[in-house]
Amino acid sequence: MELQKILLPDFYDRIVQHVINIPSLRQTIEDRFTDWENVWKHQRFKGTPMLPTEQDLINWIKILPLYGNYRDLQKIADLL
Repeated sequence: MELQKILLPDFYDRIVQHVINIPSLRQTIEDRFTDWENVWKHQRFKGTPMLPTEQDLINWIKILPLYGNYRDLQKIADLL
């Protein structure tokens, strides 16, 4: 409701119709491996080891609560 007070009424009416809900990583367990892969690629420099894909690691990542979303995956990549 704060935006409604700040923006022009006509503009607010137009943008409020286009709300996009992006689920958190906690809600998209099926995408965890892809998320892990993306984080690993962005965290590593050329010449570093290949993406760790051990099944135990992947299973562990899938059960993590990931309260910090991508930051949690980034921390894991930094530690490996």
